[in-house]
Amino acid sequence: LDESNWTRATSMVNMKASGHQGQRKRRQAGAEDAVTKLEKLKLRPDSLACVNPDGVPLRVVAREKVLGGESNAHLKAALVAPATLAALGAAPGSRAMLCRPGGDFILSARAVADVPVSEGEVLLGEAQRLSLHVCEDEFYEWVPYRPPADEPPLAALSVEAQLLHARPEGERLVQDAAVLGRQVGKWLFGEMVSDNEVFIVSVSGAQLVLRATGCLPQQAEDEDEDDEMGGGEDEGEGEG
Repeated sequence: LDESNWTRATSMVNMKASGHQGQRKRRQAGAEDAVTKLEKLKLRPDSLACVNPDGVPLRVVAREKVLGGESNAHLKAALVAPATLAALGAAPGSRAMLCRPGGDFILSARAVADVPVSEGEVLLGEAQRLSLHVCEDEFYEWVPYRPPADEPPLAALSVEAQLLHARPEGERLVQDAAVLGRQVGKWLFGEMVSDNEVFIVSVSGAQLVLRATGCLPQQAEDEDEDDEMGGGEDEGEGEG
């Protein structure tokens, strides 16, 4: 692996429902519920008025600054206060699916007892802020995401991996793609993942950028399983 090359890994996750699309895709599909420009703008701190009846104004806080770093366990987590979780319609101790109005990326809002989060705040990691196009210390409207009745099944997710930072000259990182795929499967199992969603993870003492590139067809899933059992010629290692 190096900062310019990608390698592929796969994992089993819930893919995002196809009906939840951004404004551009909705317009292309002829949908009537296109997102307004007002919904996408940051909110004024002196009013915090939301467009949607179930909208909740939340200030974005850089999670890595509060926690002193990041954890692979928080790839999909949006950390909020218990009162905020209740405002999103979640029962105590549970989680709520959270997104920006018309946005393509869905987060798992949850309250963690030992993490200091004030009511009206949402702690997001760097990759989440980049994917959602939100800025630290700004207020935005957020809405609960309600999946359709036919919730998408588990599927094999195709993921590309790249080094976040260049390695020192002459130093290489060897990462088995099959092992990385199993780790990603644990981190994202049961979560809603969107095409082109980006994650930053720590693996083997290095930080990797992962990008979801889509759902693998059934035939590709079977081939990947055969490779892991020794049926394929490629060992699945990425080097650079």
